[in-house]
Parts: sequence; structure tokens; C-alpha cells
Amino acid sequence: EVLRIDPQNKEISWFIKKNEQSQKYGREAYENYERGYLSYKNGNFKEAVSYFKSSILANPNFKEPHYYLALSYYQIGDLDNSIFQWEEVIRIDSFDNTAKHFL
Repeated sequence: EVLRIDPQNKEISWFIKKNEQSQKYGREAYENYERGYLSYKNGNFKEAVSYFKSSILANPNFKEPHYYLALSYYQIGDLDNSIFQWEEVIRIDSFDNTAKHFL
């Protein structure tokens, strides 16, 4: 209803998208992914690893946590786990060219 009244409202659109993602992947998985993403963006890669792993435990087929977990492992020098996570990204989405590039 609010979007129908004000379709340009970015805050409402953001909230609706966030809610849809939470429903699609599961609340626990999505919330841990968001926490991990913020940690990653702030350069806290070890903390990000923990959140992304929790997200994956809650929903192993949620691609984005695998993607950022691979990047986080790379940043801390854990190349074996980084490679494994890129392979998981490709398992979930065989058309993901970014993951193929990193492998």
C-alpha cells in the first residue's frame, strides 16, 4: 500500500527487499549474512568468516555468504578454504563467472 502511494520511497523499497530476502533465505541465514557483509566491508575478515559460516549453516544454498566467505578467507590468507567456497558458489550457481575467475 505504501509503495502504491509513494513508489519512489527508497527506504520502503529497501525494507521490502530486505524482508523478501529474509523470507527467501531464512531469517537467521540472512541476518548472519548481513552481519558478515558489514564485518567484511569494515575489514574485520575473521569476524566476517564467523558470520558467513553461521549463515551457511542456516541455509547452505544461499550463494552470497559462500561468495563473501571465499573473499574473507582469501583476505586472511586461507587459500584452501577460499577455493572450497568458490567451488560451493559454482555448485549453487554454475553460471557464476566471478567464482570461475577466482578459481
